[in-house]
Amino acid sequence: MYYISYVYTTKLATAIRNTTIKRDARLSENPLYDINSGSGVRGSKQEYTLGSVFARGNIGILYSVVEDTSKIIKILAGKHRRNSSMLIQFVQEVQLSARLVSPNLPACLDSNSSSNPFALFEKLDGITLAELLVQTPLDLQESLLVFLGLCGGLKPVHKVGYYHGDVGPNNVFLDKQRPRVLDLGIAQKCAYPSVIGGKLYGTFAYSSPEQLTAAGCDGRSDIYSSALLLTRMIFGRLPLGVTQDMSFEEILRLRLNRVPDLPTLPSIPAPIIRLIRACLDKEPKNRPANVDELESEIRSIL
Repeated sequence: MYYISYVYTTKLATAIRNTTIKRDARLSENPLYDINSGSGVRGSKQEYTLGSVFARGNIGILYSVVEDTSKIIKILAGKHRRNSSMLIQFVQEVQLSARLVSPNLPACLDSNSSSNPFALFEKLDGITLAELLVQTPLDLQESLLVFLGLCGGLKPVHKVGYYHGDVGPNNVFLDKQRPRVLDLGIAQKCAYPSVIGGKLYGTFAYSSPEQLTAAGCDGRSDIYSSALLLTRMIFGRLPLGVTQDMSFEEILRLRLNRVPDLPTLPSIPAPIIRLIRACLDKEPKNRPANVDELESEIRSIL
């Protein structure tokens, strides 16, 4: 187990509990090739009936489960079901999710990685970090608590030789107890690029220079992305004015040619700034070697 123990601040716990998110009405749509609600899928433990669509991503779709509303099922989106590269990637996600156990990851309760691949997960109650940041800013203590939870979710992924590849505010979920790292949909084995079927994937505003240039990546790429996320939580923005609305070309230019700008604030200890700068070094070899080292640094500062 790779759980990092801590307690939410009262303000953060209240914000998570009170924030309500409207679901997109388009979730009820059923694009071509998607599996229809009411269809059955069989796992290693039992058969499950798909309920309504709970959420849609670029690669997968989450369905409610008729037999148990406390669970959700993730299935490859219909538009990818005839794409062999995406199917292979999704099967890898299913197998990796079933293999990893951490309180900072959603629990995979059943799966099928053969004829009709899917993963059955616990249904989490809370909000994404992206949704929370729209509602309320985080102070330093709250930011570091979320960051340590992120470390707890990334550790088991790195321990088995993979990197997440899509660390960002939409993939950090804050339930009532702890942060969870979501969506291993584009996770790759270390030393491989974030490329699926010839296309580069990731949330580019939070991607490392090596990921943006389709070079081989490892856990240190996730460390870079995690430091960007910590910067967003602490300062309310990303370095160099990067936003998710920017073009890929502009983000790439800034990441490769500029040194990240971090403001100096009396409320932020200098060791935190130095650690973030180290994590945002263009050269992976100059960053903390692994999440254990990063976590140790944070705890020594606290």
